[in-house]
This record gives sequence, structure tokens and C-alpha cells, in this order.
Amino acid sequence: MISMKYVFAIILCTVVCSEKLWAQSKSFDPDVYIMWNASNKLQWSDFEATNDDSRFGDAGTAVKIVAKPYYEKRRLYYNVFALFNKKKSWASDVNDRLLAHEQLHFDLAEVYARKIRKKVAELRRSKVKDLKIYNKAVKKILEESNQADELYDHQTLHGALPKNQITWEKKVARQLMELQDYSQ
Repeated sequence: MISMKYVFAIILCTVVCSEKLWAQSKSFDPDVYIMWNASNKLQWSDFEATNDDSRFGDAGTAVKIVAKPYYEKRRLYYNVFALFNKKKSWASDVNDRLLAHEQLHFDLAEVYARKIRKKVAELRRSKVKDLKIYNKAVKKILEESNQADELYDHQTLHGALPKNQITWEKKVARQLMELQDYSQ
């Protein structure tokens, strides 16, 4: 039988951890950013920027990965978020196929956010304390993220090749599942 102290400790930890994440996420303006969430898919109404003649394609998704280090009780931690910028994302055509393509850009950002969380956890387990080593590892993964994003658009022809789009959807879904332990 589980003791009440144990149950209380779990509840307290859950509340404290949830409040900490909530407080950290508040630093992102919800009028500008959407934080990645598996159950919250993008809608065309999230694409608030206007298209202009300088932009290529039917839609543009502005996503970024924020990785901010901080210290707590002399231990190094990172807050890592995949964010969608509503004010910089735009669409001139709206259809389900295109929205699925744009959603996958956001999902791909979350894959790399999880890779960063995983790398940070590995470095912490190895007792690495040098912030420069962490930052170098984070920078490398961010560069890989940019390359993967470009490859995705190239191989799917910005979503115009359905067979390749499905291949990428399966690949990203598999990666999200494999990195489940590093989700928020």
C-alpha cells in the first residue's frame, strides 16, 4: 500500500514542476507564439502575417527552437521549446494538404527540440559543467534542424509530392515517438 506521504510528494512535485513549466512558458507571448503540443494542431487562422510578392510559395511557417540555459542550485538546466510564430507565418492558399505540410515543419522543430533535451540530459549525466560544451552541442543540433527542414521542403517539393510527404510524415511521427522521453 502506498503511504500518504508518498502520494503527497508526488502531487507536490507535479504541481511544482507544472507551475515551473507554466511560468517559463509565460515568457512567450501567446498572441505571437504557439508552443508545440501534440494535441494542438495548427489552424489556418494561426497564420496571421500577410503574403507579399517577395515570398515564394503558397504558405510560410515561421518556427524556432528556443534553448535557454539557467542555473538552479548550481546545476545547469535548459528550457527548450519549439515555437510557431503567428505574426511571421502566412498563407495565400488554404487547403488541408498544405496545412499538413506546414504542420510538419512545426513537428520537425519539436523533433529537434527533443534532440536538444536528450543531448543536454546526456551531458548532465556525464557530469559536464562547462556551459560552452552545452552551447556547442545545442548549436550543432540547431544547424541539423535547419538542414532537415530544407531537406523536407526539397524532397516534398514544399508538399506538392504526396508520396514523399507521406514518407516524411511517417519519419517525423516515428522520431517523435522515439524521443517521447524528451517531450515537455
